[in-house]
Amino acid sequence: MATRATKAELVEFGSLVSAIRINSGMTARELSDRMGVSQSMISRIENGSREPRLDIVRKLCASLPGLSDRIICYLQTGVFKEK
Repeated sequence: MATRATKAELVEFGSLVSAIRINSGMTARELSDRMGVSQSMISRIENGSREPRLDIVRKLCASLPGLSDRIICYLQTGVFKEK
């Protein structure tokens, strides 16, 4: 059975998504359009109030360069390290 993320993990993940999106020069609207989801979903993920399903995480990784590397790092070490 999968474990649910803690609020702190959701906030940390959301901050990471937001930082990578901004560093990529993308607006939340552009990211939501690219992923085929609502802008409010992006906002809820970025502010840590929504735990994304696996299909959404896959779309985030496909849309944001470097996010998948950070997720793998987190799974191995428990820390979202800066590149």
